[in-house]
Order: sequence, then structure tokens, then C-alpha cells
Amino acid sequence: MPTLLENSKMWNDYSWQDRGEEWSSSWGGSKNQWCATIYPRVMDFIPCENILEIAFGYGRWTKFLLKNCKNYIGVDICQKCVAECSKHFENGCFLQNNGKDLSAIKDNSIDFCFSYDSLVHADFDVFESYIPQILKKLTKKGVAFIHHSNLKNLKFDENVFTHKRAKSCSAKNIKELILQNGGFIISQELISWGGVNNLDCYTIFSRSSILPLKKFESDTFLQECEFAKNILSGYLA
Repeated sequence: MPTLLENSKMWNDYSWQDRGEEWSSSWGGSKNQWCATIYPRVMDFIPCENILEIAFGYGRWTKFLLKNCKNYIGVDICQKCVAECSKHFENGCFLQNNGKDLSAIKDNSIDFCFSYDSLVHADFDVFESYIPQILKKLTKKGVAFIHHSNLKNLKFDENVFTHKRAKSCSAKNIKELILQNGGFIISQELISWGGVNNLDCYTIFSRSSILPLKKFESDTFLQECEFAKNILSGYLA
């Protein structure tokens, strides 16, 4: 995978002409994807006081998170993204970091930490840095939702396109990392992406044991895309 410095340069050089909407095209747009895929999985944890978003890009999910909190903080490695979101979303706080550091965030202050469709490309060493920090930033009842790669756990043909997922991450080693740092797993959902079964994982975790562990494989994820594109597009403005 690219180094953090290479990632920073890549996203600073990226045109962002569609503001990231190109990655929600299978759903018919980010609003459909939020309503059909993301919100049902996080609705028990929002709205809340304080939200932290990691790797916000051009704010594809930020616009929805801002409506669900009093205080929003976002961190991203890309200076271009920080500048654009600071201009576009006046009621959020957007900070540039080095791709691993959350020291600017106050400990015990975050009710909901969120990262989607970004850290799937991050190698395990990034999580080794982020996970302990996230647990410190969460309040006692705070919850984190992280979308990450499960590629390390898969056997696949080298000719299969794996959407630039990190080869060093899996549901298992992310779970172990969280537990080793005193966290609790609320759920892990393995999902198929781009035709590759169980390519990704949604891991929800917390500082405290607030809900029983759930782990499952989703075999309806692609149907969610079709539902959002074909049905929700007719209803959502």
C-alpha cells in the first residue's frame, strides 16, 4: 500500500471534481448510501454531543454527521481536504494530521467516532496507532464505527481486483488489537464489495462493554445498493 506521505500527495493531487460522489454511484449517490447502508447500522449511536470523523475527504459523510451532533471534529491527512471542508462546512472543525495521530482530540470527549470508505486502504500499522488513541478519546459510553479491509483473511486469485484494500488487515487482527487495548467489540459484519466476498468489515467497538458481541456475514449488501439506486432515488430529493 502507499506510504502515508504518498497518500497525502495522492489526495492533494486528486481533482475531487465530484466531491467523492463517484464512490457512491452504485447507490445512486451518497444520500442513498447513507440512508440505505450506513444510517441503519449506526442509528443507535447518533445523534450525540461530539462526533469525530477520521479521513473525511471532501465531506461525503460529514454533511450527514454534522446534522447528528452538536460538535463535529474531523481529521484528515490531506491539506486540500481540510481547506475545502473548512470552507464548505462552517460549523465543523477540520484538522490535518499525519495519518496516525489524534493528539489534537481531547481524551474522554468523543461520543461517536466514524470512518467509512477510507481506512479500507490503511495498513495494520495505521490501526496500531489509531485504535489505542480512539479508545482514549471515547467517552465511557462512546462508540466507534470503522470500515476496514478483511483482505488478510481471504484466499484470492492474484488476478482479481481487490479495490486497493490493505493486505495486512482482517476482521480478526483488528478485533484482537481492540481487545488488547482494553476495548470491547460490539459487532463485526463481513461484507462483499465489488464482487469480492467478505472483502471488507464493519467493526463497531467501545471503551465499555455496553452491548453483547455480534459477528456475522452479510449476504444482502449488494441488494442494498440496488434498493438505494432503484427505490430510494425515487423518494429522496
